[in-house]
Amino acid sequence: MLSGCKVLLSADARISHKSSRSKIWQRRVAQEGGTWLDAGSATAAATHLLVGDEEPAAGSAAAPVPVHYSWLEGCLAKRRRLDEADFHPAAIAAAAASSSGGGGGAGKSKGASRASPAVTSEPGRSSSAAAAAPGPAAGPSPAAVAAAAAAAASAASPGRPPLRQLAVKSPLLMASDIQHLLLHLLADAPRPHWLSVHGRPGTVVVVELPGLDRQLLLEQPPVLRQMLEGVRQRVLLQTTAVNEVASQTTAALLSVAQPGRRAGHKRKQPEPEPPGAAATSAAAAAVPAAAEGGQEPPLQHREQQDATAAEKAFPPAFFATTARQMRVMGFPHGSAEAADAAEAAVPGAAVDGSHASNCAASDQGAGQALPPGWVSTAQQRELVGDRSGAATEVVVAVDCEMVITAEGFELARVSLVGGSGARLLDALVVPDNPVLDYNTRYSGITAAMLEGLTTRCADAQRLVLRHVGPDTLLVGHTLENDLKALRLAHGRCIDSAVLYPHPRGLPHRSSLRTLAQRLLARTIQQGAHDSYIDAEVALQAVQLKWRYGPTYGTVKQGCSHLFDVLAARGRRLALAAPREMLMLHAVPQAEVVACSSDGQAVEAALRLLGGAQREQQAPARPEAAAAGPAGSAATQQQPRPSPAVQQKQQQGPDLLWLQLSELWDYLEGRATQLAGQDGALNLGQAVAAAQRDPEPRRILQQADQRLAQLAAALPAGALLLVVSGQGNTALCRALHGEGSKRK
Repeated sequence: MLSGCKVLLSADARISHKSSRSKIWQRRVAQEGGTWLDAGSATAAATHLLVGDEEPAAGSAAAPVPVHYSWLEGCLAKRRRLDEADFHPAAIAAAAASSSGGGGGAGKSKGASRASPAVTSEPGRSSSAAAAAPGPAAGPSPAAVAAAAAAAASAASPGRPPLRQLAVKSPLLMASDIQHLLLHLLADAPRPHWLSVHGRPGTVVVVELPGLDRQLLLEQPPVLRQMLEGVRQRVLLQTTAVNEVASQTTAALLSVAQPGRRAGHKRKQPEPEPPGAAATSAAAAAVPAAAEGGQEPPLQHREQQDATAAEKAFPPAFFATTARQMRVMGFPHGSAEAADAAEAAVPGAAVDGSHASNCAASDQGAGQALPPGWVSTAQQRELVGDRSGAATEVVVAVDCEMVITAEGFELARVSLVGGSGARLLDALVVPDNPVLDYNTRYSGITAAMLEGLTTRCADAQRLVLRHVGPDTLLVGHTLENDLKALRLAHGRCIDSAVLYPHPRGLPHRSSLRTLAQRLLARTIQQGAHDSYIDAEVALQAVQLKWRYGPTYGTVKQGCSHLFDVLAARGRRLALAAPREMLMLHAVPQAEVVACSSDGQAVEAALRLLGGAQREQQAPARPEAAAAGPAGSAATQQQPRPSPAVQQKQQQGPDLLWLQLSELWDYLEGRATQLAGQDGALNLGQAVAAAQRDPEPRRILQQADQRLAQLAAALPAGALLLVVSGQGNTALCRALHGEGSKRK
């Protein structure tokens, strides 16, 4: 029946369950008298080339004949040879276009070329909405589907069939179901059971809008009028956490379970796998054919490559704690203001995508009015001058031990460790007030250790300023406590408690002892704490993040990061979000734009999407061109794109991840103020005041306009997903007393 047929499965064919199907085809073709060629065989040796829904490459129609894989399945099922011409991808596309008939196709193809957002919400649940490009609001007709397929064919990326239809079968989903959809569309994973999808979108855009609740969504007149009018599909995402904050929602969406493990399953190894190993493992599990077509480099070599790429793409200052995070975590007065001054030193750097190597903020915090006895690192020259005898370090790790006095906790020991691991300072300090409790069990300080010493806190400040200047990156764990003990204001801080967040989000923190055991396989703090060891461990934990990139140690245990999985598959990624999100979820293979407002994020998204149509519409704007590693006038906090990423930028992203955070930032700021108030809270008044607050409505109206602008700019056949959180969970946590916890 198949005598003389030499069948070769295209390595680029996007076929569900490709690996298992190829094994069945190999056996059946041999039984029917044909020859099944291995993936490494030359294409010229084949008579038939199996492909999926994608259009064959140019020039491949000569020999062998490209046929849809259903041709082979039909031949094997009917036990007779079918006509190859009927199963040629071009013939299939022509048949789909002709099925639209004569009416309605032209009129609907224009409306089908744009995607519309959809969103829904319910108390206690995160919400997500998916909108496919084709079809009217009442549901796509066969004519509209065919017209949309024809309209999107020219805009779809080469080798990928255009998105023709997407229909949701289940209204209640989990975050993992959204992952399966993205993996199916972008990494050729099996189709999820909860939806019906035909074709692939040229671009997938995911927009996070945390803080949106049911009341604001359904309010009349609608706050999100344009977004609700364009709804195509609505689904509810069921969460596993109570009062889930924005960072938890993001982590749940991006944590892909590894084979044989559940999300949150604890590993036997104390340290997480580097992104190179985890992404390869997850990609092989989600997509059975990921390892076909060649051997991968050894694991050790891959790790070294990933580490080098991460270090080049993300400078250490990229991981600096932001001013907003400092305010939420309770950093001392002056630190957040100094961080604001450092970030504002180069306006517009987060929008135009340029990247830089150096930026000094030597005057940060100089004008801040500090309480008596406090100093700022901006006063280094004034307090130390040229008498320091030591050079200012680029990176310094700090840790302090405190005792209890009549005025509270006061400094008793301070340790500094240089970026190379050298001990810079280890000094005991006599408190200014009488000691009530030496807290020896935790601090390791005894009365005998301080007897006869004359070093006071002011002296310790000058000793620290010999090594720490306004441009120094100060590393530590829960740094706000150390800065308060030193009575020091500093704006360039890197906190290991921020880079390795607690699963429940702020204000919860993972302890340094937990991080040491999980990341470094070190056991510390079994008895009294040692400030030098604690500073060293915090520095080593941060250096791991520098070496392996933001996603290292970020996702749940037993999971890989979604961006690592897609990057391992060669997908083009672009991220436009606040740096708080990027320092935990960016990958070196992506084009990353740190944004300080929703307007900047949407503007960056429009520029990134414009790259996909740049050749068709107009030359690129000068500010949209990628800068080299040195950049022009930006800040160290911006990532530097590699040459490979710059090349991909010209083609447009396969996945664009966008986060609009102004609503959540405002809600969290109000909750932080509420948690800091003295006295008992009136729960009814607090909730009523939050419901009457007009500011969230103003922010959402702006977000509605920006989403409409984004949807209008999407290329044909694109898919737009809008994901909200559980609502104002920051207020819920504050009312439950969680806002005052400092772990």
